[in-house]
Amino acid sequence: MGMKSKSAHFGSGSGGPSVRQGLAFKLNTQLFASMPKGASQIKHIMAKREGHIEDSTCNRKMLEKVSSKKANFIKTDPRGFNIYSEIVGGKEYWVYERGGIIQDGGANLPGKFRFHNEDKKGGKK
Repeated sequence: MGMKSKSAHFGSGSGGPSVRQGLAFKLNTQLFASMPKGASQIKHIMAKREGHIEDSTCNRKMLEKVSSKKANFIKTDPRGFNIYSEIVGGKEYWVYERGGIIQDGGANLPGKFRFHNEDKKGGKK
C-alpha cells in the first residue's frame, strides 16, 4: 500500500497528490535540507580540515544544493542519515541529512572520493 504525498518536489511536477512507496516516498516529501542553527554543529560541518569545507555563504549553499537533487541520493545509512553526493568542479561534495537538517557535509578531493568511482568521471559505484 502506497502513501500519499502532496509534494511535487521530486514528483511529476503536477502539484497534485501522488502515491509513493518506501524510499521513493521519502525522497518525494523532502523539500530542501537546510543548515543547522546551532553554532557548534556549524563548526563541525564547516571546518578547514580534510574532507570538509570552510564556512562561507557559497559553501553552505553548495551543501544545500547537493542535498536537494534526487539524482544525488546515495542511500539511507543504518543510523537514518540520508547521504547525498555530487561531483562539482572535480570535487566530490557530500551531505548527511536527517529530518531536513544537514548533519554533516564537505568535499573530497580526487583520490579521496567516498561515494563515486573516479574512473567513471563521477559515476556512482
